[in-house]
Amino acid sequence: MVSLLTDTLYTYFCPRCGKPTQFNSERRGLCLDCFAELKGATLKQKNFKMEITVCVGCGKIRYGNSWFEPTRSNFDKILKNLAKRTQLRFYEFKVEMPTDIEISSLGQYDKIYVLIRIPITSHNVLRRGIELRINKAFCPLCSKKRSGKYYESVLHIRFSRDIESEFMLILDEFINTSMIQMEKLEVIDVKKDGAYGVVIRFSDRKMARSLLTSLNKKFSLVILKRYREQVTVEINNKLQRRVVEKYFIRLLPT
Repeated sequence: MVSLLTDTLYTYFCPRCGKPTQFNSERRGLCLDCFAELKGATLKQKNFKMEITVCVGCGKIRYGNSWFEPTRSNFDKILKNLAKRTQLRFYEFKVEMPTDIEISSLGQYDKIYVLIRIPITSHNVLRRGIELRINKAFCPLCSKKRSGKYYESVLHIRFSRDIESEFMLILDEFINTSMIQMEKLEVIDVKKDGAYGVVIRFSDRKMARSLLTSLNKKFSLVILKRYREQVTVEINNKLQRRVVEKYFIRLLPT
């Protein structure tokens, strides 16, 4: 399909014919017409097949050995890098995502179809399709969360027998609500600590603070001890320093 293209600006000129074009190292700086004339390269293929890997925990997209945030900018860059392995490497193109698909939700699909616009001249553009297969995996950070090896906050909570049932009811309700509202993989690990105590580990410190806010509405919170501990975790084959918040809390009836 050929249609009018009005948003392409050119600041480079073909060294052979002087026509305004976009510089492309694969074409050695030539415009499409000159490159096709000299090399016989034409875009006969109508559709292309590619595949990407998406983390089903947080939606990040893998390219090479690294994982990138699920933003439109990152998605376009990765798609263009994958295109360099196809006949599309000779062309500049713009990606047209389906309007009903969010980049952060790619992990929900097995396959999507993406349209691309390829400027041929300053007035014309070709449209081609990309069938994009979605492979699913867990990024290193989400893998650590699933295995219980990553957490950002730890609450050591002690309580008396007379408020145990009310506390456990609030905790269960908080966990159930949090799981429903989660947009990415997070882990809440609860373990008994003696007859009247629990240790709760959170992979997201914001969730720990949210629980403390909820508990403070029902009980008196006495923070016996609080400190921040630096830990080292390996993410994307790199060692990164993270901070773990630890609280030792006594709950009292209001």
